[in-house]
Amino acid sequence: MAPQAHAEYDVVCLGSGAAGLTAAIAAHELGLSVLVVEKSSKIGGVAAISGGQAWIPANHLAEEAGIEDSVENAVAYLMWIGGGLGDEARARHYCTYARQAVRFLADHAGLAWQIVPVADDYHGHPEARHSLGPGRLLEVELFPGSSLGAAQSFTRHGPERITASEVYTVAPPEAEIEARRERDERGHGGSLLGSLVKNVLERGIDVWRDAPATELLVADGRVSGVRATHEGSVVEVAARRGVVVATGGYDSSAADRASFDADHAVSTSSLPSVTGDHFRLAGRLGARVAAPFRLPHNFHLPGVPVIRDADGVVQRDASIVRSAAMHAVVVNRRGRRFADETTSASRDAGLFAVDVHEPWKFANNPCWAVWDAQHVARYLDPEAMQTPGIVSAQSLKELAVAAGIDPDGLEEEIARFNANVALGTDPDFGRGSPNAGHIHGGDRSGAEESTLGTIEQPPFHAVRLVQTTMGLPHAGLVTDGFGRVLDWDDVPIEGLYAAGGSVAFLEFGLNYTPGNANARSLLQGFCAGSHLGSSAGHP
Repeated sequence: MAPQAHAEYDVVCLGSGAAGLTAAIAAHELGLSVLVVEKSSKIGGVAAISGGQAWIPANHLAEEAGIEDSVENAVAYLMWIGGGLGDEARARHYCTYARQAVRFLADHAGLAWQIVPVADDYHGHPEARHSLGPGRLLEVELFPGSSLGAAQSFTRHGPERITASEVYTVAPPEAEIEARRERDERGHGGSLLGSLVKNVLERGIDVWRDAPATELLVADGRVSGVRATHEGSVVEVAARRGVVVATGGYDSSAADRASFDADHAVSTSSLPSVTGDHFRLAGRLGARVAAPFRLPHNFHLPGVPVIRDADGVVQRDASIVRSAAMHAVVVNRRGRRFADETTSASRDAGLFAVDVHEPWKFANNPCWAVWDAQHVARYLDPEAMQTPGIVSAQSLKELAVAAGIDPDGLEEEIARFNANVALGTDPDFGRGSPNAGHIHGGDRSGAEESTLGTIEQPPFHAVRLVQTTMGLPHAGLVTDGFGRVLDWDDVPIEGLYAAGGSVAFLEFGLNYTPGNANARSLLQGFCAGSHLGSSAGHP
């Protein structure tokens, strides 16, 4: 279709998530005119429905609080949790410059950062090499949605009305949470994205919604603009300096998941609009794509199908049953546990194990969460127990038959687990030992967080888990430190930048830690926008 209208800006940012908006703010701060083009009807990408935290080593708040940290220790930590498979140069770039990005957003965009008072990793702090207690994990304070004016109704956010700091310390009473809901005070990803959107609007940066980009334009050997649909018309938008592709990953594209992911997820808590647009836009120009090996952290446990409202906002995610908390375990089809359920590294490694008895199958996938009446009484409301797929029985053997699990195996495994719980230990997988499971999944109702509890009081319950992506793709475009997209010869494609979920996760290796995805989105957006605004970014 021939273009029906034209527009011209210095920079065009495709995508209105954390990466795209940060790139827009950074470029605008340097005097450039910027257009943000958003495919969906709402502003705010995957980060808007995330936990909203950012892992920022050696940041200014930690320094002000007297917390000792260093880039070297942070790089060593990332290399350790990544099994040495991360790109150390990229990890060093992250650890060096992410702190500059958050400081920039504090000073020039008004983001009210605060330290989350909790150990900042999934991997067994303080055992994880060079990990740190509170200091690296940041979040934005509660954000008043009413301050967005007309954009309040179309700025994406999750249901949380609480900060991570409150989750990990003392949660406010339900009456206060309800009052925050009425005042539209947003927490988690809603506070991060709300703050970015507010600054974009205050700067007068143009934002187009319901405007899918269909093609990158090229002139004189460089990306010169974008073709998009806006208000029913096909528009060619010139980008004098360049285009930033920050359209997210490919969670909602079954074809792309089948192409790049070994885990072939069947559900997603990401956004319906995240469909691999970056591959189709940049791929036509010879952009290099990488799919580094990483454990399948996209797998939520328990992974029940995601439930959304009419706007696509997740109302019930995969974590209906707290399998990391007391009185619950995860087992394979033989009824056997295969991991410490409280830590993602242990759990996810087990999902890739091949069955030595049937090598054409995974040993632990499919798997089931199993829990008892004690777990229900402690953690679950009646609505959660109505989740489709849950089976219940008065005995473990009857439960196993109903769920499709080996009955003898399940009975033997639970008997062994209960006997070890009575001794306060888990010699098989180390559950209950000091690690991040106490923080992220443990029972904080007592003086000490606990993850061990017997499974012995009927009725017993089980649900088969499904693999559920959460906006952390395996594959993506390859960029340099300035955010420029590289071709297959590692040469920058002039005028083309990428940031956030559209960029391959090359810096982390096997594992990552809380807040890495949001932090790299902010960093990469900051680098791209800053480079576009510098003399180096001028054509």
